[in-house]
Amino acid sequence: MSNQNSNVSKKGLIFKEGDQLEELYKYCGKYTTLEPPHLHSLNKWAYANNPHAGMLVPPGEGLLLSLLVSLRRPKVVLEIGCFLGYSALWIAEGLEYSEANPGRLYTVEVFPETAEIARQNISRANKDHLVEVINKPGQEVLDNWDSSVKIDMIFLDADKSGYIKYYDTVLERDLLADGGVIICDNTLFHGCVHPIEDTRNGKPYETPSNITEHIYNFNVHVQNDPRTENVLLPIFDGLTIIRKRKSVSVEKSLS
Repeated sequence: MSNQNSNVSKKGLIFKEGDQLEELYKYCGKYTTLEPPHLHSLNKWAYANNPHAGMLVPPGEGLLLSLLVSLRRPKVVLEIGCFLGYSALWIAEGLEYSEANPGRLYTVEVFPETAEIARQNISRANKDHLVEVINKPGQEVLDNWDSSVKIDMIFLDADKSGYIKYYDTVLERDLLADGGVIICDNTLFHGCVHPIEDTRNGKPYETPSNITEHIYNFNVHVQNDPRTENVLLPIFDGLTIIRKRKSVSVEKSLS
């Protein structure tokens, strides 16, 4: 079997470097719908006041989440990794497309102070009716989730060391609704994940960080799991979309 996954073509990737890549991102931003005022204000405030503001999803990724939510029309969305509530507010934008009976987002933040800031940001944006902030560890939330309440969409953007266990818990406890999806952020992590393949093939490469190692192991775990089908998109910081298979009898193609 070829080492190149037949479902991936170089025509689907963007090969640019350095300044060209920066200009490409600027061009994409120019032709992407702008943030709503409340999200723009939160983004600006975060970068002025929080040293970890780089953890926010980019505006374009937030809009993509909103579009996916509006298309899926989910009743229950779970976000693990709320931070300041920025991505949660983008998801809420998508939920509002179901005006008659909008769904609800449960967003999980482990740190009490950060969870409170997120609540304030969500309240300030008048989205309390759509979003509930849960101040608990993500794994605890999944372990205690009522399995009769199926989740239509999960956005995973938390500690990378927990990605595999979060994923397995969702599937083993059958928490996903039919047609439900898991969207995982940072699955390329600054372009530092894929070179780990070289170390597995005996090629020299600097020792990967714990984060990149965790993400690499997660990517392999998902790819080798017959319970799901997935696509890892080379956009933003790497975005993986996972869907539970209707039948596990169909084999994945392996890279």
